[in-house]
Amino acid sequence: MRRMYSIMEYRDETFEEFGGAALRQSLDKLLDWAQILAATPGEEPLHKLRVSSRRCRAAASVFDGIFPEHQMTTVSNEVKDVTDALGAARDLDVMLEWITARTDKSNNLQKVGLASYAALKQRKRDQVQHKVSSAIDQLLKSDLQKRVDTMTGFDRPPPPVVEEHVVEAEESAVEPIVEAT
Repeated sequence: MRRMYSIMEYRDETFEEFGGAALRQSLDKLLDWAQILAATPGEEPLHKLRVSSRRCRAAASVFDGIFPEHQMTTVSNEVKDVTDALGAARDLDVMLEWITARTDKSNNLQKVGLASYAALKQRKRDQVQHKVSSAIDQLLKSDLQKRVDTMTGFDRPPPPVVEEHVVEAEESAVEPIVEAT
């Protein structure tokens, strides 16, 4: 798993640094869920990956004005491709869940119709799975993380810490102000 960046680490930093941390954090979660879904396909990892992709796109949208426009557009489009593929699959998963729940409460005639409809949706879901797998493979093989790190400045070493020195004045050097009466 990637290092999670606490946004609170950047509370004293610039808006650009804060935005970079938020974008990297959302991208890290997206890539982690993509790896999980690639290793263990299922409805829950797919749902979590879709949520992560939407959050990543939201972060990109919020902070797009502080990073180069063409780079942010590319990042947003790549994440959108994943979101779109996942959205179609998730919609079909929800439909199939609804059909299954409805079938249990239906009479025999309705069950036949619902079974036929479920089979149709399952075939469509099987077709969409290829797009999901392809989108995840493309995401995991891309250099998106590296490009975002470069864009946000994370690939550069942090600036040197400048220590503040407090100089205490000697008491004798400071003369009290006395008002004339």
